[in-house]
Amino acid sequence: MDYCHTVSKKTISTLHGVKTIVNKGYRCANPECKNASTVHRSAQAEHLSVKHITYGMDVLAFVGELRFKEHKTRKEIMDILNERGLLCRSAMSKNYTKDIRFYFVPEDHSKKILQETVETHGGIILSMDGVQPEKGNETLYVIREVLSGTILAAKNVKSSSTEELMEFIKPILEYEFPILGFVSDGQKSIRLAFERLSPGTPYQYCQFHYLKDIAKPVVDKDRKLKTNIKKKLRGIREIEKKALKEDTLESEVTLAYTTAIRSVLLEDGCPPLELPGVKVFEKTKEIQKSLKNCLDKKGPLALEKLFRIVSNVDNFTKDYHLVVRLQTRIRRIANILEPSKRKTSKSVEKRLRSYLVETEKKLTKDADAEFVDNLLRYSNGFWNGLFACYDHPILPRTNNDHELFFRKIKRRHRRITGLRSWNRYIMRHGEYIVFAEEAINDSNIVDRLTSVNYERYCDEMKSWKERTDEHVKRYQYKRNPGDYLKAIEEKWLNK
Repeated sequence: MDYCHTVSKKTISTLHGVKTIVNKGYRCANPECKNASTVHRSAQAEHLSVKHITYGMDVLAFVGELRFKEHKTRKEIMDILNERGLLCRSAMSKNYTKDIRFYFVPEDHSKKILQETVETHGGIILSMDGVQPEKGNETLYVIREVLSGTILAAKNVKSSSTEELMEFIKPILEYEFPILGFVSDGQKSIRLAFERLSPGTPYQYCQFHYLKDIAKPVVDKDRKLKTNIKKKLRGIREIEKKALKEDTLESEVTLAYTTAIRSVLLEDGCPPLELPGVKVFEKTKEIQKSLKNCLDKKGPLALEKLFRIVSNVDNFTKDYHLVVRLQTRIRRIANILEPSKRKTSKSVEKRLRSYLVETEKKLTKDADAEFVDNLLRYSNGFWNGLFACYDHPILPRTNNDHELFFRKIKRRHRRITGLRSWNRYIMRHGEYIVFAEEAINDSNIVDRLTSVNYERYCDEMKSWKERTDEHVKRYQYKRNPGDYLKAIEEKWLNK
């Protein structure tokens, strides 16, 4: 190879000082070579920084860590960079914080992890779920490898149809890694997309989603029970005020009971297996029993008033027994679905079918009709995907890890911005917030960034701008619909 000319000469700022990068071009020394005119340049030099940016990749990785891992504001990032001698203005900090996302595209990085997963487990398991910030807006879908926890793909789609989801899933299946199974919630279009692309592969619906869905009528009744009991327990403040002015055994006991009642008012549960309304009723009955024991010995006026307030819970005994009776059915179904080495998909399917038939026969009261109808409807919808995990133990029963991933992103956004809602955040930044969340824990983040070429970066940025342009137009129409429509008319009539 013979030197021909200097391709580029660039001064960049890195975390370890200022460096001048000279990229020299070489051509083949053999004039008869068919590629003699091709200029060969240093790939290593080009990967040290991004085109049109005078900071090294290590600085970009540092900015990403400050923003997404340590939750620093743009002003704080600018100050930290300036303290390190990396001169940075506010606008530059804003742009780098945004642009770093486009280097988190996971394709090349994820293939290496998938290969390691295949070598360890013999294949991969794909989980897919979506989150829609507001009805009518795009849905952010994420495909995740379950065994390694790696994010493989994420995309904002306008429609959740089977055909559109198939287009989203196809590139992952084209990696041609052996697939052990699929996991998702109860969304039918996701299951159909996977089954059409990979027929015969085990498919598991999330059993926790199934239990939540069949328990909806019970949870609603329990919520009403809790609300009604809490309304009747109000009125303890006046008793509490009087007790605070005194320093007697009676006042001390009264305050202890009011504290217990306030604790009950804040009682929470974990539906569908632990219902807060049931817990509120049972704990209120315990307080009622304890107050009665005190009143049998001697009955100060304050305790009698508390006893009358707490005794209002007796008005909801019928509602309590209804909720408990239906909750027992949910717990029994959860017990049937509980995995063990002796269970197979056929045995669990048979037991659950038998129990559903028994439930339909025994729950014939008018108050049970809504629960039975909901139970059978959701069971029918989930049925084909509930039992694969018993014949394929490596398949998880739920996609709760996927749900927790979304929750972690939401929690991180709240910590960074202080905003409760993340709807605009999802609609604007879409899949790149998922890539950033997955990348911040990568110990070799600089190597990962340098593996993404500039053309890929430009393609991702172009795709993002095309999507955000539509959101800008929606905002313009919402802000001034008359001017927006007039501009469209003028554009059409003056073409």
